[in-house]
Amino acid sequence: MGSGSERRQHLVEVYEDAHALADRVVPFLEKALADNGAAAAVARPSHLAAFERRLAEYGHDVETLIASKRLALVDAQTLLDSFMDGRLADRERFRACIGRERDSASTIARSRCCRCSRAASLA
Repeated sequence: MGSGSERRQHLVEVYEDAHALADRVVPFLEKALADNGAAAAVARPSHLAAFERRLAEYGHDVETLIASKRLALVDAQTLLDSFMDGRLADRERFRACIGRERDSASTIARSRCCRCSRAASLA
């Protein structure tokens, strides 16, 4: 197959609790943060708190990572509310919002960014 015809896959996983989710997500965040990289996670507040706790347990100074814009932990509902117009996404607001969040997580280290999205769990 050529480079434009690779098959893309979508994986859906269900988690019993925020701790189980953190066990799966935090290794991706850590990999993105390695070597002065940047990472972003979009999730429910309880999941973001679990990510923060786990990163701290692994020795990361989460407050410093956030302050230096190497780590963005974004509330999924707040993010959705910022670009939704009723039941539909507003294209321009979406582009502005997603671009702002992407730039927030990559100001210092643009080479690596991991997005871990759990917005679907808000349904």
